[in-house]
Amino acid sequence: MPSHAPEQLAAFQSGDVRMVYGRDKSNGALYLLDHGSANDVRVWAKANLQCVVPGCPTGNLTTVSRPQHRDGFRHLVAADHPGMSELHAQAQYRLQHWLKSQAPEASVDLEISTERRDRRADVMLSRGTSHHAFEIQYSALEYNYFATRSDSYMRQDVAVTWLFGSVGPQLKVGRDGYVRLTKVQKALSSASEPVLWFNPITLQVAVAYDIEYVRAKQVPVFPRGPKARLQIFSLDDCELLESGIRSDVLRKLYDGEAAFRSDLRERAERVRAREAELAAQEAEADARRTRELGQLRSAIVNWQGSSARADLLARYAGRLPDHLTWRIPRRTRPFRGKEVREPRPSIHLPRQQWQAAIWLEHIQGARKSAKLDLDGMIATVDELALAAGVPTDPVEHRGAVLEWLDHLAALKLVQVIRHYVNGSQDPTYYAPRPDRNENVVRDGANFPEWAALYVRSDGTRTDDSAGGAYRRPPWELSRAQREQIRPRKETGYTCVQCGLPLDPILADTGRHILC
Repeated sequence: MPSHAPEQLAAFQSGDVRMVYGRDKSNGALYLLDHGSANDVRVWAKANLQCVVPGCPTGNLTTVSRPQHRDGFRHLVAADHPGMSELHAQAQYRLQHWLKSQAPEASVDLEISTERRDRRADVMLSRGTSHHAFEIQYSALEYNYFATRSDSYMRQDVAVTWLFGSVGPQLKVGRDGYVRLTKVQKALSSASEPVLWFNPITLQVAVAYDIEYVRAKQVPVFPRGPKARLQIFSLDDCELLESGIRSDVLRKLYDGEAAFRSDLRERAERVRAREAELAAQEAEADARRTRELGQLRSAIVNWQGSSARADLLARYAGRLPDHLTWRIPRRTRPFRGKEVREPRPSIHLPRQQWQAAIWLEHIQGARKSAKLDLDGMIATVDELALAAGVPTDPVEHRGAVLEWLDHLAALKLVQVIRHYVNGSQDPTYYAPRPDRNENVVRDGANFPEWAALYVRSDGTRTDDSAGGAYRRPPWELSRAQREQIRPRKETGYTCVQCGLPLDPILADTGRHILC
């Protein structure tokens, strides 16, 4: 369904008021001037025809031959009624003539009131007890008046079709070539009624439409915004049905609208099904988390009273370092405008138990820059889970161990090399330098007073140890402070320049490199 061409729109919107109808003075019958006959009937027209606008004071007409345009009438004396009145009257007569040709058995009258006498239709088509009103609108139309008039027709069971004028305020086109719909026209389109314009001179009809995609194909639909495309077609290509005016263009528009609405319903059903699936997954995840929490609480109770925990606390002077009690953070991701929690890997064991087991068995005391055995760490966790009688999941265990090792790498307690060639391959972890591979907290007898600073859970430091915080680890201390915790071994060599201890490897030079 192509859009209008600029020259077609210009012809459809032509403001030239060409009168093609005259009224017989003797009997009031309408006379349609055929194109090309202006010169032949000029004398007869002057004597027998008058203006079709009711009450025109200068009603006498003459014919005008237009070689490049359609022949028409004009007043012998300039008329004082606006051209819009002539267009409106001719639109009524043109539409009446076409309706009679489409429904010879029906009664087609102009300016006929409804049964309640509260509305007068421009053109009324009556078939027995059924009535169809056609309203022609050239001037500006208030939305309240339109709504009141339409409601009155509906209450009286009278169908109504609105036809807007091809010139004037009812057809405004922007610089981009799109039609700007009025509030009344947008209301019609929202009710799935076609927005139609009528040109009584060229006998053309235009309809507003827009383009949407249904299964990757373009289809015409009723406009849903303030702008619309325009399709122009001939009134001779239309037919009259009980539902109103129809043509191939209008049928394609109705079919496209039906297909688009069906596609919208299908998409809405898919979205609802997906949301229900996500809700079920979330409920299942909540149930799993509740179940795992119960298993974890049971494991914690067993761990609290075990001798392994007592030995571990004794090893660290009654307080475990933070990196052996680290909790995997919960992460979220945005989904359809809200935050959705992502599942995090879990091990159904106390954090202290499995993190301390891996640290003591695989990391602490490892050779400098030695490659750490990731599979061995996961096997250690599996053995602990089997011994505790909790479910084992190698995938979950691997994910949790990797998250913890990444945390250690951030603290520079281990070294990590990530493989960017193959994204699915696990990173490789290595033992840290020897001065990093040491207990975070020494026993109280050798821990100096200035290092007894505590860190709260929010990261702030205080001299008050209340609140279960932990002491500063060595990598946060200065070199002199670390030497007070772990005094430098005497080598027997001193620098001749600064007098400080000298490493045996520099004994031949007798001084430090920077000295």
